[in-house]
Amino acid sequence: MGRPKRLYPLGKYRLRTPKVVDKEKAYPVELEYTWNRQVIRKTTNVFVKVADWNQNGNQGRGEIRASHGGESKRLNQL
Repeated sequence: MGRPKRLYPLGKYRLRTPKVVDKEKAYPVELEYTWNRQVIRKTTNVFVKVADWNQNGNQGRGEIRASHGGESKRLNQL
């Protein structure tokens, strides 16, 4: 008897940054999840600076900090 298959993917958000990070540049936020043992990354068309990204927020899934601006609350609910 194996593990039951999940009906929907459960993933997390991550900031796609290069190895050398520019603090003034905004980077895209991606949704990363696994489905049938494959890692799938989809862009969200949201761009955030490194200082405004909280990897451990939203119960460990990643969120935008309030220092990003007035739209941070709306973008986190997407």
